[in-house]
Amino acid sequence: MPTPIAIVGISAELPSGVHTDSNLNHHEFFDFLLNGKESYERMPHGRFNIEAWKGSNRGEIWVDTGSFLKGIDLFDNVEFGISARDARTMSPATRKLIEHCFLALVDSGIDYRSRNVGCFTSGTNLELTNVAGPDEYDCEGSFAGYPSMVSNRVSTHLDLLGPSVPTDTACSSSMTALHLAVQSLYSGDCDAAVVGGCQLNHRQLVVSFVDWFTYSQASLLAPDGKCKPFDSSADGFSRAEACVAIVLKPLQQALLDEDPIYATILGTAINSCGGSAPSGAPVAEAQRDAMRKAFRLSGRSPREVDFVELHATGTAKGDPTEANWAGEEFQRDDEILIGSVKGNIGHTEIVAFLASLSKVVSIFQSRLIPPNINIRSLNPAIRWREYRLCVPQCPIALPCHSERLPLIAMSSSGIGGSNGHAVLEGPPVRASHNTHTSPEADLPKLLISGGLSSRSVSVVAESIADVASSGACSLSTLSTVLGRRSRSMTWRSFAITDLGRPTFSPPQLCPREARPIVFVFSGQGPQHQHMGRQLFENFPIFRDSILEMDKTYEALTGSSMLRDHGLFEGYSPNGNFKDVWPISLILPSIAMFQIALFDLLTSFGVKPDIVIGHSAGETAMLYASGAAPRSMAFELAVIRGRAFTPLEALGGGMAAISCGEEDAEEIIASVRSELPDNILEIACFNSPSAIAIAGHDIAITRALEVCQTRGVFGRKIRTSVPMHSSMMEQCREDYCRELRALFERYPGQHVPQIPTYSTLTGERLSDSIDADYFWRNTRSPVRFTQAMERLTAS
Repeated sequence: MPTPIAIVGISAELPSGVHTDSNLNHHEFFDFLLNGKESYERMPHGRFNIEAWKGSNRGEIWVDTGSFLKGIDLFDNVEFGISARDARTMSPATRKLIEHCFLALVDSGIDYRSRNVGCFTSGTNLELTNVAGPDEYDCEGSFAGYPSMVSNRVSTHLDLLGPSVPTDTACSSSMTALHLAVQSLYSGDCDAAVVGGCQLNHRQLVVSFVDWFTYSQASLLAPDGKCKPFDSSADGFSRAEACVAIVLKPLQQALLDEDPIYATILGTAINSCGGSAPSGAPVAEAQRDAMRKAFRLSGRSPREVDFVELHATGTAKGDPTEANWAGEEFQRDDEILIGSVKGNIGHTEIVAFLASLSKVVSIFQSRLIPPNINIRSLNPAIRWREYRLCVPQCPIALPCHSERLPLIAMSSSGIGGSNGHAVLEGPPVRASHNTHTSPEADLPKLLISGGLSSRSVSVVAESIADVASSGACSLSTLSTVLGRRSRSMTWRSFAITDLGRPTFSPPQLCPREARPIVFVFSGQGPQHQHMGRQLFENFPIFRDSILEMDKTYEALTGSSMLRDHGLFEGYSPNGNFKDVWPISLILPSIAMFQIALFDLLTSFGVKPDIVIGHSAGETAMLYASGAAPRSMAFELAVIRGRAFTPLEALGGGMAAISCGEEDAEEIIASVRSELPDNILEIACFNSPSAIAIAGHDIAITRALEVCQTRGVFGRKIRTSVPMHSSMMEQCREDYCRELRALFERYPGQHVPQIPTYSTLTGERLSDSIDADYFWRNTRSPVRFTQAMERLTAS
């Protein structure tokens, strides 16, 4: 059985008729259905002059009523980076698909830009100029109106790198698109997929315009312009317009990424009627076969189905054909609930399946089945009693016929004989907790405004500021949602806020290819008794990492970093820190903080492309580069602190001075001339104008006095161990013995798994790191400047 596929995003634009001045979105549509409303209205003047074409003769249109979208000519091509020339050439359906695929992806919150995301769409794409032979001298050189562009332009303007496949199987087009997307996810052709359909019945869309005449001459349109599924008076369908897009992703990955899940697709299947009936005639056996295939893949039984959404368009032959085979296949002792959304909005043709899907996912969410409308008396050709079929005519609760999640089957058919079926399950039940933060922690929040242009970012930022300052929602929730939705936007701005109205930064263009992230692990100096305290309190991943390392620390030293030293959590009577901490505490505490922070950041998906460590920071670098496990890196920090403790009695220290190497050498030479018996050496090359020196404390103090007379800034580093100087030779034997024992406990190659730069050599690390490396790292000067130059040059 293939892995289930999650529906993680949706955007819809469906007709509202005379009820509102705007079209219905996904959530509004379900309220519309629950209230038993219909969207039928007289054809708008903007489509074409129906009075000139209406009639019952050849070349005339029988009906003047249907369901129509409002504002189909509205499109912000600048926002999507589409030229005016392409926008004019592009089919209105393609424009709608670009909009709604974008909105569905935003709703999902997945990171789609320049990612392996497939695009499977269908739309009424043929413009008048595609078939009418325009003036060749008026040709603008745009390919935006070609049939393939229904999907290709969506992929182009949203920067989707997966398969880009237009589909056309008439009324089952969006079902076919869904099936192809699911198969593409199964095979690994893409990691996520957007599926969309758009039906517009406009005069300029030649194929759609001609369909009015074809359907009229074939007696397929209901004379009153309304669909009446399952009713005895069913006499044809009503043409309708809509645009719907959804986003798919493998269920396990969606759960791992904590994506919103509307429903789960367990199985899909498509087939054709072949030559078993005249073209356009429904074939029960073919439709039944598609259903059986879908259920074989689903791992569920048809007897478990809680509701069946049928294709039923309200035709005299189609409804009984479909309903009767469904009754036979889904038959059980209990009644079988069936329905069709077409009674409310008509037949959206290309979008028919996705329009029904919008209804179905809302049924899962609300556990309510909306009523079917336009039913006066049940169609006698449907064997209602024999199969215990029931069509709800008022809102009813969704039953559940198994101990598992609710199950809904969906049928789809095309006028050309292409059938499809999908088996959907309700979204999985997930624990309502956040693995990263405690609820509404009293901390500043990062709010990100994203858009496809600088102007939209500014408008969205104002809206976010209004919501944030009103207190209408949790700032933590708002921060999470905005962060997810903005990461694929080409323009972004941000604000950091906890109280009051946030102020956003100017919009910034984000490059298509993300800049590499470099993690730099510092050496001694930034240690502080309150470091990591808020992180420990609010982030379980950081806390768990700290607690795990504290067990190791206690096993190696007999004391706890938390209980005995008061770091990270609470306070200890022994936690009254002096200005200079003992080296046995400095090195393990810095490593513990850096390693736990690395674990936290990577859990958020913030992973380094390059790592570099400065002096003691190379301990955490060993772990972050993938060269060693966390336990080994932390043991190394404890060993270093223990081995360097005897050096604290030697009267040494370190200082940072703001000058270049040449000036530092002059200062050192001046001090040596005054204090020839004291050691003073360059310890770190931090930047072209920043040097660290190490040696005897009396020489360090004198060097700072010389700096002051020369106008050079200098400050002591809070340590009493003269790292990276010749004074370190006094611990060499004990330290190297412990290093060798450590590497024997963790045998094997310790090669970085991502680009890593060594501040020992100033070059990129490529060989395995060994015990000798960490002796030389301790004794030799830190070549941070050279390493950063190599890093930036690469």
